[in-house]
Amino acid sequence: HLLIALLDALKADMFTRSQILTGAGFSGDGGTPSQRLPDDYFTLEEAVLEIDRSPFPSCVSNEYMEVLAANGLMQRVWEVDFATELAGPFDKSMVSMLSWPHVANHILNWDEAISLVISILKGHYGGDQAFVGDTSPYFAAAMEHFLKGEPHYVQRFLTLWATTSPTQRKLRFWYPITWKHSTAGVLRFHVQVNPADQRGGLTFNDWIPLDEATWAGVRMLAEDETSTVHTFAG
Repeated sequence: HLLIALLDALKADMFTRSQILTGAGFSGDGGTPSQRLPDDYFTLEEAVLEIDRSPFPSCVSNEYMEVLAANGLMQRVWEVDFATELAGPFDKSMVSMLSWPHVANHILNWDEAISLVISILKGHYGGDQAFVGDTSPYFAAAMEHFLKGEPHYVQRFLTLWATTSPTQRKLRFWYPITWKHSTAGVLRFHVQVNPADQRGGLTFNDWIPLDEATWAGVRMLAEDETSTVHTFAG
């Protein structure tokens, strides 16, 4: 193919190559002049190592919003040891844990955070059918777990569910969290969500401090020699 040969000779970058090929009516071929790894994405094991090296509180979740791994700093912010706590079914689900006081009481912008969760659930899992068992058995079970939590949070969730519009998100998005820590005080984060792998639906959730007070709190937690919390992977 003459066009392919020309792009090869020019060593066009991947984006330019794709633009030219699609503009000419062909499919992009993924060609690139750079040396690439056989797989640019992460296995779960590699993702665990990646968050272990992160300077931010960070966790890895799947498309059902279950926490599959959390670095030590993330666990210190959450004030939970994943190796010994949250061991029951759905305890590590970001959906079901939001009605349990040991998590929900720390989130000062709870309504804002849960509205984002609701918009994603409704946008990607069938709107009001998201928690119906035959539509999504996982979320139906997670919702049952959620409804056993603090009634105050359950009622707020049901009110927000009725008023929140569905939204479909790209693979990269963010959400704000204002977290009240028992010793570090109020911590404000920009939580950046990025894809970790291509086919398994894993994402990195990096809790990036928004102000100097939060940075100071995170540094204090990172330097806490009394805590032996290690990166969790389960």
